[in-house]
Amino acid sequence: MGSENKDQRKSYFLRVASYLLGLNIVEEKLKNTEPLETFLDSNTNLLVFSRSEQKLELSNKMKSSAPSANVLRVVFYKTQSVPLNNENFKSVVNVISANGTLNHVFLKSVQNVFGKELTEGNNMQLIAAVNELEESLLATVEMSGGGSLHDEIRSWKGQSGRAAQDYNEAFKQLQLLVETMEERRIDELSELVETFEDTCDELWNCGVPYPQPRMKMLIEYGSSYLCEAITFKIDDSSIWRDEKVSDQLRSAIDVCDQMLIVIRLLTSQTWKRNVEHTWEGDPMDMKFLNGFKERLDEILSLRSLGAQLEGLLEERGIREETEKTIETAMRGMAPMAYNPFTEPNWKSRLLVAERAIEGTIDRTLPILKQRLAPSNGDSQSIVLSLEKLKSFLCRANIKEKLQHEREMFLNRLISMLSQKNQEFSEKSLQVDAKNFQFLTEVAARIVWIRQQTSQMESIRSLSKMMLNDISNYNQFAQKLDEFIEKLQYAEKECFDDWCRETVGLIDNKNETINLETTGKIMYLEASNRELNVNYSDRLLRLLKEVRQLSSLGFKIPSKILSCANNGEKYYRFGVILKQIAHFYNTIDQQMIPSQQSLMLEEAIAFEKLVIPRKDASNSASKVTWNDPKQLEEFIVQLQTAEQKLSNRNRRLRNVHMELIEMVEKLMDLNIVKQNNEWKEIILKIRSKMKEEEVVHGAARNNMKPWLIHWDFQLYKALLIQYEWGIESIQSQLSTISVSLVFVDQKIQLRPAIEEIRSKYYKELCRFLRIPDKFRGVQEDETVSALR
Repeated sequence: MGSENKDQRKSYFLRVASYLLGLNIVEEKLKNTEPLETFLDSNTNLLVFSRSEQKLELSNKMKSSAPSANVLRVVFYKTQSVPLNNENFKSVVNVISANGTLNHVFLKSVQNVFGKELTEGNNMQLIAAVNELEESLLATVEMSGGGSLHDEIRSWKGQSGRAAQDYNEAFKQLQLLVETMEERRIDELSELVETFEDTCDELWNCGVPYPQPRMKMLIEYGSSYLCEAITFKIDDSSIWRDEKVSDQLRSAIDVCDQMLIVIRLLTSQTWKRNVEHTWEGDPMDMKFLNGFKERLDEILSLRSLGAQLEGLLEERGIREETEKTIETAMRGMAPMAYNPFTEPNWKSRLLVAERAIEGTIDRTLPILKQRLAPSNGDSQSIVLSLEKLKSFLCRANIKEKLQHEREMFLNRLISMLSQKNQEFSEKSLQVDAKNFQFLTEVAARIVWIRQQTSQMESIRSLSKMMLNDISNYNQFAQKLDEFIEKLQYAEKECFDDWCRETVGLIDNKNETINLETTGKIMYLEASNRELNVNYSDRLLRLLKEVRQLSSLGFKIPSKILSCANNGEKYYRFGVILKQIAHFYNTIDQQMIPSQQSLMLEEAIAFEKLVIPRKDASNSASKVTWNDPKQLEEFIVQLQTAEQKLSNRNRRLRNVHMELIEMVEKLMDLNIVKQNNEWKEIILKIRSKMKEEEVVHGAARNNMKPWLIHWDFQLYKALLIQYEWGIESIQSQLSTISVSLVFVDQKIQLRPAIEEIRSKYYKELCRFLRIPDKFRGVQEDETVSALR
């Protein structure tokens, strides 16, 4: 053997390069060993082994290659510019491997190896330099993509031009979310998906549209980032024990579904219909995201087994035992680390876990059979109860052992579907809006249809997982899909009918749904003298319908929306004016007839405003909707006048009620024996009348109907007491003391009979003359009521 073959230095570098490149490199087979010799025996700092397919090349320089070339490099470089000997060839030489274009490799080494450590220090100058270097490198790899969502966003920052500026602007909100994602909870990832959708759509519709190949990469990066964010937020180490993990998994599954729907809609509908920039080819197939979501479903299903077994068996400790068994079976496995290539390993470990708890699962079979039994309630209630056990019932071993019960349950679902279909055909247009509080008729009907649709989708979801291996399932699934389509069509037709009807009303000049802003705000009906507002109840209902239908996700036609926006603009004024008009039309019913003249001044002031008058600039005939300032001033005047009249009426009614109580009390007082109490109450009544005149400024002439009314009531009280007194006259008159004396041999009366008669007739006459002496409230208050 030659001396060169025994060179330890050469053997070391050839062995390392062979291992990294997957080749057996020996010196004899090398066409050119000069770069190796130069690297070993001179101050040359670099030695590169480059493999392209099965070809090997040595060089003392890094040579760039095309992005499409599959070049793998092993690079040795010295930390000191010295020749190598047997003592220093390992200590002064470092080695790295590089696969791909040089700028891309350098970028990833900065980002993933050197940059992270350097930017965690306190040297701000060094951090700024690393960030600047990273952005510069990103700009050089823009044609091949940055490799991640973060890189794709930053790759446009170092570029100039109008397109790059538009893209940077579109990425702003998404970048903000990405940079703060570590601080956010898992249930906030839905905001990331929404922002990602808005960003992609904005990029697609830019002045210079985002290229479709680049958009495909961006969507892949976005879905990968979502999976990474979910994996980061769910702790693998406590996934089988922590209570909150189940909620986190459900949130994660919902977010994945949301992302899949967004991508499907954008690439199969929204961008397909875009005339200026149409999506070419098939919609994107998100295999990795779908697989990741399925993994989350499987973890949640396994994670929920303990709680489901405990709920079915109703035994203490069964949940903890099951979770411990599953955790033991899954030990050493990272369930969140999804990779299509390691999926067989996951499936086999999943099978081990299920076999470990198979005995416990078998004990639930009698309970499940009972729940599926025909006598155990209607099919819809069974579906609701089984929905919670969906992930449990879809297991192959359980499905096999419940074959007969599942077939019977499917037959019942087929029967129920037929019945539901018939009921819908009969009742779809007869939905009672009273069952849906606060909803308009059209919104109530749509909500009812959606309730039916939701029930059918629950049945579809459950049956697809639980019954899909039964012979007549496909026929049932087809009918169910047809019924769901029928429901969805009925919902669309319901909305379309409403649109057609509403547009017809708007176009009809005889209808009042469309607010005429240049017309009068109020008018007086000639037939019944009722005050009406030119803001129809139908318009009020339209505003409510538009709000409710918009919240249900419908796109309102522009003509209806314009009408509603116009009505919404004056909605506040319309409601206030309707309240004022209602007050005007019903105030006579609120007033006590005898008090109406007392409110004459306030009523006239109010009426001058509401009744159209040609000679008044501030009346309803001069104010229109299209002058908001004048309208608001007019409404303030109306409200002030209404408030004055309403307050006066409310106060007078209170006074009236107080007077009623006083008169009722008089009816219970003996007019002869409790004469002083009578006088006091009548004086109080008179003071109330005087207060109205003096304090509140009522004109005496306007008070007459009220005073006459109360005089009449007082005389009623007097009549009651007078008639009762006549009926019991003997008990009403004062007692006359009479003595029998024996004088002059005679029995005599003292006082004499004539005197007794005189006293008696005097008392009787005083009682009988009470009505003659009685004076009501129209008399001056200085005059006694019972003179």
